Amino acid sequence: MNSTRGALALIAALSASFVVAGVFAGCGNSNNGGGADQGVSDLSFRPDDLAKKVDMACVSTGTGPVGGNCKSAKDCSGCNATCSTSLMGFNPPLDAPAGYCSNTCKKDADCGEGGYCQTMLKYCLQPCVGKGDCAQNAANHCFQITQTEAACIPVPTDCDPTSPLACENGAKGACFRLGGALDDVGNCQPTCPFGGTCDPDASGNPQNCYFLNLKIDGQGMTTGDYYAGLVCLVDASMGGGQENSACMYLNSCAAGLECDFYGDKKCHKLCRLGLNDCAMGQVCSNTFKLGVFGNGDIGLCE
Repeated sequence: MNSTRGALALIAALSASFVVAGVFAGCGNSNNGGGADQGVSDLSFRPDDLAKKVDMACVSTGTGPVGGNCKSAKDCSGCNATCSTSLMGFNPPLDAPAGYCSNTCKKDADCGEGGYCQTMLKYCLQPCVGKGDCAQNAANHCFQITQTEAACIPVPTDCDPTSPLACENGAKGACFRLGGALDDVGNCQPTCPFGGTCDPDASGNPQNCYFLNLKIDGQGMTTGDYYAGLVCLVDASMGGGQENSACMYLNSCAAGLECDFYGDKKCHKLCRLGLNDCAMGQVCSNTFKLGVFGNGDIGLCE
């Protein structure tokens, strides 16, 4: 499988691909796109009672491939076919408004056309490898769901993280790639001005204004994603995160500070190059590895 863009793995619990706290909880692995670290709450599996006895003598009445849209089980291929409007076993369950052809299963041979048996879920999913593999059903996108499996699943998305036009040209925020997404899909996250404040998130968790460079991942490699700027993220400082204290995530620091994830893993003051935001003896450093770092660009005082 392709590796996830790991930008969101720097923020505590933002997505599977980026380590950020409490924004998008993705599927628990850091493969593509990360990150990542809104949208998908948690693409983890949990035990359920979906298992049914597979009748090997059944006759398939439909032709729809696994993952294809449907109105009833009669539209779908394979034995013990189902037309699901919700994929259970994900946390939370994933709504499938256009229907999702599947089959109850114990092995791949139990699945309809193009499907494989996800043995933890005990039903069939459409496999995928990368971008565009899920086009037969517009509601589906390719996600890494385990370390070895990627599947087409109906995860709601707002935007294309590679596009400068995402989130209505930025009017609705910054586009964060959803954790585990192999397709170019994400959700819009509110932005904020330098020194500004943020409203609590939808769950009432306090948020602060932090800088994110989504153009690179946790290893500093280019992701192809567009946004680099200030965004509102859940405050993961837990009452600490003071200047020069140790930190694990970009948002582990108190308001006005940020973790130097690529450097000393300590909290430093956010600054703008050339605007005297730093104390005497400090300089505003290009901590976030911007390709061009000029006057007014944001870094950390070090």
